[in-house]
Amino acid sequence: MAYISDECVQCEACLYECPQEAIQEGNDYYYIDNDRCVGCGSCADVCPVAAISFDGNEYFDYLDSQFETSTFWNESYEKWEDVPYLYGGYTINGVDCSFLTYLIYSECGCYYDYMDTNAFFNLNHPDFYEVLSPQVGDIIIWQGHHMGIYVNHPNYPYQHLFSATVSGGARITDYSGWLQYGQPRYFRMNKGGG
Repeated sequence: MAYISDECVQCEACLYECPQEAIQEGNDYYYIDNDRCVGCGSCADVCPVAAISFDGNEYFDYLDSQFETSTFWNESYEKWEDVPYLYGGYTINGVDCSFLTYLIYSECGCYYDYMDTNAFFNLNHPDFYEVLSPQVGDIIIWQGHHMGIYVNHPNYPYQHLFSATVSGGARITDYSGWLQYGQPRYFRMNKGGG
């Protein structure tokens, strides 16, 4: 069960972030419809006053339990860094952005049915839900152009996208350069996915 405490300041951040529309408005307060809540923790992640709590272990900590960030930095990053771009490629001899994302997710403990960039963007992959802003491990997609994984590391303070690029192969880049193709969509794996 998930709860919103009296500390709530009714900023509505959780209301807009919840992928299941489980945040409901009461007379003078907000509450969580636990029949809809999947325990993804998106509401707690955006709450500025930490007013949202979960019973026991029901809060699904996406960052710790889904995408294994330590595996990414200790294994996947070193394995895939500088692998050249190859359209349709899926090996260390050459890889494209959609396969790189898929393969790294598999290596880091998350499994989903492969979709190329366009299909993922347009079909709303069933193992993911859309969020307003990315966290480490989320997938960032530009329709018809590019996808990658949101990362964060002190050695790369302004570069947050690990992806395969035509010009530089697999690497961490500043994804603001991709904004010329429009606003990306951010996807986070469902609790039941992986």
